[in-house]
Amino acid sequence: MLLHAFYRYICANPLPEMKKLPLLFAAFLVVSASGLRAGEPSDIHTLLRRLDGLLDRREEFLLRHEARLDSLKSLLRGDTLGFGARYAVTAEIAERYFAYQSDSTIAYLRRNVALAERAGNADLTIRAKSVMAMCYSMNGRFLEADRVLAGVTDTLHMSRATQAAYYAAQHRQNRECRSQSEPGAERDRFRAFEEYYARRALETTGDISKRFYFAYLVAVDEGDYDRAAAACDSALACAPPASHDYARAAFYRSETERFRGDEAARFEWLVRAAMADVQGAVRDYGALGGVAEELLRRGDAARAMRCIRVAINDTQAYNSPIRSWRDMAILPQIEQAYSERNARLRAMYVALILLAFLFALSAIGGVLFVLRQNRRLNAVQHALSSRHNLKPESKAIKHINNSAEARIARFAQRFIEALASEARFLGDSLHTARSGDNAERIWQNCWIPQL
Repeated sequence: MLLHAFYRYICANPLPEMKKLPLLFAAFLVVSASGLRAGEPSDIHTLLRRLDGLLDRREEFLLRHEARLDSLKSLLRGDTLGFGARYAVTAEIAERYFAYQSDSTIAYLRRNVALAERAGNADLTIRAKSVMAMCYSMNGRFLEADRVLAGVTDTLHMSRATQAAYYAAQHRQNRECRSQSEPGAERDRFRAFEEYYARRALETTGDISKRFYFAYLVAVDEGDYDRAAAACDSALACAPPASHDYARAAFYRSETERFRGDEAARFEWLVRAAMADVQGAVRDYGALGGVAEELLRRGDAARAMRCIRVAINDTQAYNSPIRSWRDMAILPQIEQAYSERNARLRAMYVALILLAFLFALSAIGGVLFVLRQNRRLNAVQHALSSRHNLKPESKAIKHINNSAEARIARFAQRFIEALASEARFLGDSLHTARSGDNAERIWQNCWIPQL
């Protein structure tokens, strides 16, 4: 009786809203498991998908970077290079290793120190030692950095480029020591030296990628965030989009937006910095760990877990203890959120399987109901046709029955089409849940059947 009443109701007055209820239920489950909020700006989603694609090609970028390093190393194997050319090629190799592998950076900087000392060039010796001290400081090896800088005694006869490298190394050492110190007089002392050397480095450096950094720091110290943003924008305009210089400028641009209180712009620039680092084959990430932390805050545990795993694996290859501590600090929270996300995803799979099972039962019930109605109609038609003299009202009954049979056939066809559409939607929902998309994308790609 219930099936018969349902059939008569659908044939008489189909309601599209009733047909959308399963779709709404499935979309709600998908959104609950995906983590990304439907209210996020679409450009953020586009940037995150581009970051996913770049992470898929990470090995390609690393191999390309290794090939460039091998081509530079091949130049050092011959004896045709003079002192100046050999020093420049070794310095370029060390610079390319700077954000890629710290031990190799130190090894090639030591080669340059030895090369400059054999040539008796004190200026280039101090320059190589200053870059080495900066590398030590950035990796948390403060004692080695202090020993290297303590060995630099003649600071009066340095060239302008060497002065810039020396001031930058002193600034980095005091900056890292200040960040690792407890509040107090010692930390204030490191802070004062940090500001002093930042201004001296800004006065002496001619490299736009380094000049912007110190101009940014000075502007932030003075509270002039517009000037800090302008310094970052000038560096972004000059640096290639797939370089570490672009990534650094984008990272500090995001920091400027954080000071301004614009969280949306801050996250966008942070993702752009991570994209540039991945393309530039950088293993000392400045932004990818921050992206993972922000994704965790926004509820996208799957992307957060992927980003933090890449950051930790590459940091281990880079061999920087201080960077490993920084990334490992957020890992337990991401692992917990990722486990909760997987639990929600499993619950959603169970719900979708139950929904598919209900659809299958509905299909079987609909087929059985149609077959039952056809048998009844055939029996009535056979009984009517067995009589020789049909009354006019019997002909009308036959016409009504023929119309009902046609309606049943149309209903069965549309019911089967609707079930096929629902099956396609369930498959798309499972795929979308794995990719971490939101409800807006689901409703754009799904087809709502009309019975």
